[in-house]
Amino acid sequence: MLRPINEIIRNTVGNIIHRLSIVTGEVAVDNGDGSYGVFIAGDPKIYPKIFTLARDPDIAVGDKVRILYKNGCKELPIILPPTIAVAVGNIIFVMYQDYTENNFIKTYNSNGIFITSWSMPAGYYETNCICVDSSNNIYINYGTSIVKRNSNGDILYTKTGISNSEAIAIGADGYIYSRESFGDDVLVKRNTSDLDSVNYIALYNKNWYGLAFDSDGNFYMCNATDGQMEKWQYTDYGRITTHNIVTQSADNSGLCIAGNLIGMGAGFNDKTYELGALTMNKALTQDEQGIGDIDCGYVYETPSSIDNNFLFVGDDWDNANLVLIKYNSSKVLIFRINVTESGSNRVDNAAVAAYPF
Repeated sequence: MLRPINEIIRNTVGNIIHRLSIVTGEVAVDNGDGSYGVFIAGDPKIYPKIFTLARDPDIAVGDKVRILYKNGCKELPIILPPTIAVAVGNIIFVMYQDYTENNFIKTYNSNGIFITSWSMPAGYYETNCICVDSSNNIYINYGTSIVKRNSNGDILYTKTGISNSEAIAIGADGYIYSRESFGDDVLVKRNTSDLDSVNYIALYNKNWYGLAFDSDGNFYMCNATDGQMEKWQYTDYGRITTHNIVTQSADNSGLCIAGNLIGMGAGFNDKTYELGALTMNKALTQDEQGIGDIDCGYVYETPSSIDNNFLFVGDDWDNANLVLIKYNSSKVLIFRINVTESGSNRVDNAAVAAYPF
């Protein structure tokens, strides 16, 4: 029986391919030889080497594509032209450090699907040491320098001569903010191109931890000297309000914002009281509360947020590995995935970052 002409297409060498099953996929790897590693919808594994029918493919990691199963065989997938052009979307960066202070980065899409990884030289970093801009460039604070990398790990710029930077964050205005010490504590506003200072405001000389901005331009810090959370405007001595922190060690946490809540990584997790990760409302009118049974022995103090969801990284002591955990702003678990293999040694330090706005 002959098939109607609209049920067939031809590949680049003229062979007839029956249009049996077309599904969507997401490009995870560009192999550099005209083939791509693709996650196909409905299948958790990556297909490592799929070619495209396009003569001049313009396909990037994160693109949505149409997949045809050649001759109806799922083992013969082909990327159909044209691709569906979409933005890459926000990327999650997980940085972890081994016991010799070598740093490693793994990246994931917002659904927790692995994209790529790379390693970096040994180096010490502070709580809230990384942030991400809207183009998925990552900024890593090393105290006296800030390094800007793209999502493939390539160094785009290095700013040296920073004066003891202890935290870095992205604002909704697109600027990078770095809390530094020039003898007195200051918050420096920097552009993203060359990380030069635009201006700065003075802070009280306290033992600060964490730094996060909301979409209204307010920023939040933990004041470990007085044991409280503080909310500021970016004006000289622009403190709006404060609230005491009642959980032990929560005042040395990094911070993130999701919805109307501030997120904190609280270190050791007492599962009885659910203190592995905490939230506090942005108005600072309530004490901090546990986010739920996060099921980790230790939650690292550099959390983040993406698409109005919380991101935490922690040590799963039962399985001896690092995990990435995502909750929505209603504190409902979205996913919990392994960053390192079960049975591997726990890492020395870890942090997570994504573009939060």
